Amino acid sequence: MDRKDINIHELRRDILGNSSSHGDLAPGTAVSELSIDPLTGLLPRSLWLGQMNQFYEYGRRVKIKFAIAMMDIDNFRDYNNQKGHLEGDKVLERFGQCIRNRFREADIKGRYGGDEMIVMLTEFNLHDSQIETEEKTLIEDLGSMCNIEISLGIAKWDGTESLKELIKRADERLYFIKNGKKNE
Repeated sequence: MDRKDINIHELRRDILGNSSSHGDLAPGTAVSELSIDPLTGLLPRSLWLGQMNQFYEYGRRVKIKFAIAMMDIDNFRDYNNQKGHLEGDKVLERFGQCIRNRFREADIKGRYGGDEMIVMLTEFNLHDSQIETEEKTLIEDLGSMCNIEISLGIAKWDGTESLKELIKRADERLYFIKNGKKNE
């Protein structure tokens, strides 16, 4: 394990404590009911935002490259209206599980709201020219793992923007990709 990995794991341990689950807490425990979104098993906004802010400050200080991935389920509202909210909840549960399985332990994974999820990719060393390929790979991987169609956009930190600006850019990228699918 290189020094950068150790720092990230130490940071996650500092943020999350000594839990062996590193943020993916067991459903049904008193702590998990307060710490994870009950449908997706991901961190709720108050926790992922706090962890991302801490990592952002750390990454900015030691010059780590990182990115934000925003994703959502294509046509989820239509699915919910046609199949019902209980079936929609099952899809959200599956989507959360796929996200927890697909991304690294060091990545910060959360539910942004509704069917929209967010992941901070804590060591994102791809060049700008490789981002679109990575987006397509993740869309394909998560879609096949979950048996759903998703859209996903990645914004790599430019070294100057705030976390809020980075999240906004990732969200804009997500909707750019989503709108491109509608126009195909």
